[in-house]
Amino acid sequence: MRLSKKTLEKEKEKEAFKIFFQLIADIRTPQEAEEILTDLLTKTEILMLAKRLAILKALKEKISYNEIKKNFEVSTATISQFKNLTKRKGIIFALKKIDADQWAEKWANKIKKLFGQK
Repeated sequence: MRLSKKTLEKEKEKEAFKIFFQLIADIRTPQEAEEILTDLLTKTEILMLAKRLAILKALKEKISYNEIKKNFEVSTATISQFKNLTKRKGIIFALKKIDADQWAEKWANKIKKLFGQK
């Protein structure tokens, strides 16, 4: 599916963004996110977003540029551009949310093992 590259009027663009951001805010579970986003976006668009987050997370974890370059098949210049994004408020917030989710999942799994659940 292709969309026109023509720009929208400012008001229409603002309304489209408002609807999109509200949709994202209303998604409650990973399953809902997957269902909505796989129908809304192409596999390439989803991969692009997932790859961006993975690169940002790797940078936060102090993984070397060479390792990131190899793992995600991106250039050093691309990694440098992403490094500049790591100080942005939205990126910091997103990475904190990812860390919190991973921490919670890790402990939920430990608790399940403790009580003999899989």
